[in-house]
Amino acid sequence: MDILYSIWNAIVGFLSQFTYDLRVACIFTVVSASLIILASIGLSRIFIDIKLQREYMIILSEYRSLLDEARRTGDPKILSKVKKKKTMVEHMGSKVSIQNLKMMAISMAVFFLVFSILSSAFQGRPAALTILYSHREPLILPFYIWYMVCSLTIGRMLFKLFGFEAPGQTRSST
Repeated sequence: MDILYSIWNAIVGFLSQFTYDLRVACIFTVVSASLIILASIGLSRIFIDIKLQREYMIILSEYRSLLDEARRTGDPKILSKVKKKKTMVEHMGSKVSIQNLKMMAISMAVFFLVFSILSSAFQGRPAALTILYSHREPLILPFYIWYMVCSLTIGRMLFKLFGFEAPGQTRSST
């Protein structure tokens, strides 16, 4: 346990040097958020089958439209198709859910580890400074606030750039 504590302190000590100057801390947080997001994207490439996910979304869309049509018309042929599609949707849905669950667990573990190290490195020091109005005092942002701003902004762009949907984002089928 002492070895882990020593490693933790060495990493925090090394990263702390980037948190003393506010200008460096601001850029350091942007870079850190970008690296964590890139790690998440890399893990997604490993653990998630994009083709399976897209195929599942297409089949799910077809299933829902068939289900709506079956409810409207009550046609027995369409009801038969709905039953066949339902089995396929459930089977593919379970595969996709397992992939997403694995990905979420691993991403959360990586995020909490790295975020804890970065929080320890900042030790309550501010990470950014913003001026909202020209006649007011500057607003000092703590690390976790500035990290969230950077993460949400950069994350959306990087997920889109690498062909992934950001968490909570769905692609419209138009």
